[in-house]
Amino acid sequence: MLETGHETNPQHHLIHRRLDGDIVASLDDWQRHAINDALETAKWSNEHPLNLRLSVPFFTKRFYLTIVGGPEQRTHARLKEERHTHPVRSVINLLFAVGVVGGAAILMLLILALYSSILEF
Repeated sequence: MLETGHETNPQHHLIHRRLDGDIVASLDDWQRHAINDALETAKWSNEHPLNLRLSVPFFTKRFYLTIVGGPEQRTHARLKEERHTHPVRSVINLLFAVGVVGGAAILMLLILALYSSILEF
């Protein structure tokens, strides 16, 4: 196993699940320490000034939404690669955007109807 004391770090659990047990067992102390250091320095969640994480119930399932923001630090090559591997224009992203805009529009129309005496309360 990787160095103990990091059981709460999800990245350590991910390494344990994805690496073959024999490989993890074959690591010496120096290699375990190097992996732990790499995982600790790879944390990106605390480096963003804007870090919003939501868990949203949707019927019988829960979905998560994470929005992070801050100064761009990725290289041009990495940006190009990520645009290819994670395109903004996808069916799911389109459905999400339509749902958010549609929900906001319905909410605004409902508020307008309540305050313009179309509906009385």
